[in-house]
Amino acid sequence: MLADPTQFDFHTAAALAKFLGRFPLFDHCVQSALHHHVLGGIPFAAGFFYFWAQGEREHRDDVLRRLITVVLGSLIAIAMSLLAAKIISWLPPQHQPGLAHLYPSNILTDPNTNSFPSDSTALCTSIAIGIFSLNRMMGTVLLAAVPLIVSLPRMYVGGHYPSDVLAGVLIGFVSYWISLIAFDRTLSARIASFGSRPGWPRVLLETCVFLWIFEVAVSFQEAVWILNTLHFFHVRFPI
Repeated sequence: MLADPTQFDFHTAAALAKFLGRFPLFDHCVQSALHHHVLGGIPFAAGFFYFWAQGEREHRDDVLRRLITVVLGSLIAIAMSLLAAKIISWLPPQHQPGLAHLYPSNILTDPNTNSFPSDSTALCTSIAIGIFSLNRMMGTVLLAAVPLIVSLPRMYVGGHYPSDVLAGVLIGFVSYWISLIAFDRTLSARIASFGSRPGWPRVLLETCVFLWIFEVAVSFQEAVWILNTLHFFHVRFPI
């Protein structure tokens, strides 16, 4: 469904865009950090890895079970973000008539045609709230990092509106809550028990967790590339 952002979204995007171009070096650093995922999934992947390694070292099955719940919650967050994008669609500030002229030429063009919701915010929020359930201090740091290093930089370069970010935060919280209620003591416990077996079950679980941590660190860019490639071959060579 095509829609228009709120007036608050327009005014906020315009206010942030006024700072662009004043300090070109700063703008370049922000864009480079976003491109290399420094302002994104890397801190959250690192936090998850720390607790996973700690749980393995201390043989804490409860910690590993909860982290598997975090993984499932993040997958729910991605699915809910994709569904929300099908329901509501609007152009990001960079491409929005009335705002596009505010973004100087040194700002890289956002290739997205829909900025709603902020899937990066949803993903990182679901991970941060899951870490919070294990360690309040680390969880609080990661929750504070969501708006500061994930959402705000993307809004600054014209990729998102405040409504996109708020929807992403809501999706992140809801997806983790769904995973906690539905899977923590059932599916997550079974996966953890399966992965605790010696031999190939343990290797399989560790491999899946490693791949998930890697994809979080790079904001699932490789997964998106694989899906786009499969879609291309399906359209070009239909079965």
